[in-house]
Amino acid sequence: MKSETIMILWHSKDPVFSVDFHSSGRLVTGGADNDVKIWRIIRNNTNNNVTNNEHTTEATSSTSVTKNKHKEYHSIEFLANLSRHSKAVNSVRFSPSGEFLASGGDDGFIFIWKLNEGAAPNPDSIDKESWSIVYTLRGQPLDVYDLCWSHDSKYLASGSTDNSAAVWSLNKTGTRQILTDHTHYVQGVAFDPLGVYLATFSSDRSCKLYTSKKQKSKKSSKGNASLLICKHTLTKRYYKKEEVDESNTTVTTDEKGKTKEKEKEKHKLFLDENMNTFFRRLCWSPDGALLFTPAGMFKANKDSGATNASYIFSRPGSNPTSIAPNLLVHLPSTKPVIVIRCNPCLFKLKDSTNSTANSINSNSKDTTNNSNNSVRDEDTKMEDVEDSEKGNSQQGVDNEHPNSFFKLSYRIVFAVATLDTVVIYDTQHAHPLCYVTDIHYAALTDLAWSKDGRTLVVSSKDGYCSIISFEENELGVPLSSEEFSRILKEERGKEGDLDIAFDIDGNEPTADEESKENKDKDNKNKEKEKDEAAKNLSATKKDTDTPPLKKPRRVVPTLISTPNSKPTPAPNNPQV
Repeated sequence: MKSETIMILWHSKDPVFSVDFHSSGRLVTGGADNDVKIWRIIRNNTNNNVTNNEHTTEATSSTSVTKNKHKEYHSIEFLANLSRHSKAVNSVRFSPSGEFLASGGDDGFIFIWKLNEGAAPNPDSIDKESWSIVYTLRGQPLDVYDLCWSHDSKYLASGSTDNSAAVWSLNKTGTRQILTDHTHYVQGVAFDPLGVYLATFSSDRSCKLYTSKKQKSKKSSKGNASLLICKHTLTKRYYKKEEVDESNTTVTTDEKGKTKEKEKEKHKLFLDENMNTFFRRLCWSPDGALLFTPAGMFKANKDSGATNASYIFSRPGSNPTSIAPNLLVHLPSTKPVIVIRCNPCLFKLKDSTNSTANSINSNSKDTTNNSNNSVRDEDTKMEDVEDSEKGNSQQGVDNEHPNSFFKLSYRIVFAVATLDTVVIYDTQHAHPLCYVTDIHYAALTDLAWSKDGRTLVVSSKDGYCSIISFEENELGVPLSSEEFSRILKEERGKEGDLDIAFDIDGNEPTADEESKENKDKDNKNKEKEKDEAAKNLSATKKDTDTPPLKKPRRVVPTLISTPNSKPTPAPNNPQV
């Protein structure tokens, strides 16, 4: 493992708030200078004998490349500068399809960018690529803190300081639904890779999971609209049985003489708005089996102090005894956790004979994993949280096989970033694989894995980015694309038809996608409805034309004139 801080002016000495990787290797950054910048990271040959750690920077009119006097691991090539935001850019995300780039900032705007393939760049500009805005989304009046694409790139979720999360559809370029269940800033959003859930994370100390539900709507052509509803809310945790004093669970008697059991002791899971960060960036595992949440606080019992932590929850419904997501483990940390990012690859399990708690080679001088670091191994060990409802969940902690911490047939690697440290775990070991600390002078803001899972980029408020790189198979042997696709297909098959599972705007398949038989059935049904309505209308008119039977009355009316006779006109000169 190699770690280095690239000493270039990423955003004119201003903080870098967000980073993300494209499948082609492009890196996008968003900063406080109101710009979005596109880069390319080049992995260099490290076979040289220079050992000096001093960095120098060379910038030309067309590229910015770092030249280190020590071993040169990476070069950075500048590709384009995208200027449209009027305030700081807080989040940048490439769509899974690779076609679009979304950026959101303090100005409340979300811009959807697209690369102009084959277009020649402006000769008067230093840009090597040409990007243009294809959509402009404006539905949340205040700052946009986080963005996330759905797995099929059809929808985009955003979190804002107006206490709401919004879901957008690029097909109609309009807000499909505004989620207003939170009572404070929404600082993190994450789409389920299986396409069933949307997770939102707020500084009101709650994480909410939304899913779609069919509802009747007159606006929908088919009569049904699929809207997002809050299915689960993660906010509190009950103490373990051994953590609760027996006096707290004894049977008592109320005023009416009925016996009742005292409530179980519980505590809040997450930190409040006083947490020193703008972001609470959560994520799902690539297979959708686990949900990772930062900004946690853990209390062993009601009398102990709270410690910083992050949590891992099981997927809702994975436990046959409970449909709610179960809290599986907590990861303690010395400082608040800002962001968690999963490696996009799934890895094969390691052999028990070769599997150790710290499997990353840390002998290199460039790895900041040494005895001088303030992070201790016991401070970051993954610890089991014994949920009473966990049962035999597939994602539960495997206590019978200590070499496999989770009951999974593969390994998930993920990175946890606190204010000043990056810790890398996997789901097979309780101890972290490695940790990197003291690489920046200010708080960390975001993480991004490359698509091959061998490069991790870290952004910071000090205006610089660091690159943590791994050799081939250093993190493990990744599963083949066929195996990965098979796992996703099996998991998605359990959830039902994904094409309509998250159809939040209530639109059924278009006319081009419908078969002729469905069209004919719809037309016949409409004709039948029209005929029935016409018959009912004619019957109603016929009934109203028939005069009702008159009841006998005591006073007999006197006929003044015949019905066909015309009224006598009044004289022109009436006499008094």
